[in-house]
Amino acid sequence: MMLRSLCSGLTIRRGRAADLASVTAMQRAAILALAAADYGMDGAEAWARWQAADAQSLLIHAGAVFVAEDQAGAIVAVGSWRPDAEATEVGWIRAVFVSPDLARRGIGRRVMAAVEENAAIAGRSVLRLVSSGNARPFYEAIGYKAVAARLWAIEPGLLLPCTLMEKPAPVIR
Repeated sequence: MMLRSLCSGLTIRRGRAADLASVTAMQRAAILALAAADYGMDGAEAWARWQAADAQSLLIHAGAVFVAEDQAGAIVAVGSWRPDAEATEVGWIRAVFVSPDLARRGIGRRVMAAVEENAAIAGRSVLRLVSSGNARPFYEAIGYKAVAARLWAIEPGLLLPCTLMEKPAPVIR
């Protein structure tokens, strides 16, 4: 099902299990290219390993995963959300990644708009996420506010600084 055609020649659609290999490869490339400056190569590699293990569950959340495809059908971005286990008003943004060669061209904003709209339609009024250092300026630019500094114990002995952020979900009329 096509959700939104973009003027840049990209299409945002719901993710599916068949996207796993493409999503995993794109996420790894984005992490290694864009996060190493904040976390060093060891931190970026650890995050890429963790993200690869998490990618399958990312695509299991039916209806909450969105990908951006180029005209050739290649996945160039992914974003998703999940409901909070206890607070029914909260939706957690799980992951937003853009292919590093297409970063900073508005694709992340478009994917986030689809993710946020989907969470709002599902009744979520507050959106939360844990941002990496490299992604924090992006999230601030689209309205997320820092709530608290965190440390992510990604592997034994390796802590990555990150930031808990939130914003109100868009109002759907």
